[in-house]
Amino acid sequence: MSKKNILFLTVNFPPNPTVGTRRVSKVLKYLDYDKFKISVLTLSEKYYNSGQGSQTGDMQKIPEGIRVYRTDMRDLTSFFTRMKAALKNLSGKNKKSTSGILNSVQKDKPKPAKKGSVLNKIRSILFSFLEFPDKYIGWAGKAIREGKRIIRDEQIDVVFTTAPPHSIFLIAAVLKKRTGVKLVVDFRDPWALASWIDTGGVKQFIKKRLEKFVVENADLLVFVTDKLLKTYQEEYTQIPAEKFKLFSNGFDPDDFNAEDAAAETPPRAFVRIVHLGTLYKKRNPMPFIEAIEQLKDEGFCDQNQFRVDFIGTLTQRFSGLPEEIKNLKLDAIIRFIPSISFKESIRTMYDADILLLIQPETLMQIPAKLFEYMYTRRPIFAIAEPESAVEQIIAEGGLGVTAVSGEVADIKEKFIQMFQYIKTSSASKEAYIESFNYAHYVKKIQHYLETV
Repeated sequence: MSKKNILFLTVNFPPNPTVGTRRVSKVLKYLDYDKFKISVLTLSEKYYNSGQGSQTGDMQKIPEGIRVYRTDMRDLTSFFTRMKAALKNLSGKNKKSTSGILNSVQKDKPKPAKKGSVLNKIRSILFSFLEFPDKYIGWAGKAIREGKRIIRDEQIDVVFTTAPPHSIFLIAAVLKKRTGVKLVVDFRDPWALASWIDTGGVKQFIKKRLEKFVVENADLLVFVTDKLLKTYQEEYTQIPAEKFKLFSNGFDPDDFNAEDAAAETPPRAFVRIVHLGTLYKKRNPMPFIEAIEQLKDEGFCDQNQFRVDFIGTLTQRFSGLPEEIKNLKLDAIIRFIPSISFKESIRTMYDADILLLIQPETLMQIPAKLFEYMYTRRPIFAIAEPESAVEQIIAEGGLGVTAVSGEVADIKEKFIQMFQYIKTSSASKEAYIESFNYAHYVKKIQHYLETV
């Protein structure tokens, strides 16, 4: 039987250090190459911070036999960068030649708006349009031209693409329209239906139209959670139900060291709680921290009973958290530790007594980190939405305890329950956990590619 020719169209590919690259890499690692001939169209290496790759594991290995095509992309905002630099230089020259005059009248006149702030406002407006739906729209022209050539020369049967970024879906859908190739789109996150992102007005209207164009032109629609799948089914009732497929994230046993799993945790009097990963956007730890503060005031806990380590990057929004912890006098209990390598993070998971997961304000997504947590069999304390995909998987797998996001009182109550859980809980459901092993689970996506 002849092999099926598949083109992976993605920016989530080595050396890109994103979680999306992890998903693509694991699929490519475990596909049956006796059944498929794989080509990949992606961006040139220069667009990625490959130095961060160590923090997302050993996913730089590209399986032998894969043909990789890389192109550049247009930077639609580069002219603004040049304009800003020119204005800055001009401003510097003017300031030097007129400094005496300016100094003599500054005290008597109101201060004008800073040029930097005005430029930043202009930049924000321009970028919101030039990088719509996201910055990778600048890849469209070259990706479509190169994609058409690859489809013709490699006799491609199926294009597989994954998002975010969702502009890649548009590129793939255009290729489908122009070549007639089969199209499989993989939703790792929702697009226009994202409840936490509502651009409103014309942009939201356009986004919904673009999403509809992609959904209606895809031959298969793959979703990372059952909640996400059902949400899209309910939105697009005109699409046959059999086109909606589930393919969750998972774990790769090769990422875990048996010695780490077998190592005994050093004797300690306190319970160690660990959160691994970046704190950003809605991933706000403050409700949890407030719960800890109240429990401390009530005498439930101190540094002799447990410690909490947040390990990873703090985005600008949360950069003040270490100082806030000092002000609350919680720095003996809660620590913020810089990012560590992927291998170190695995060792840390095994060393923890409880693994903390924060996933607020979304019903449809499960962070990939949860599957790594799952593999270690360490109890998980999750802060998430009621009836969310996270709560569902924690309950189905017997993985730990879930508290309601943003509800300090519930977090306190469930946190106390968590300590009882780690003393009395039976083992997690092994068959359930093993069902997310990429080595076996990849057969599901393989079947989709074979039958589309």
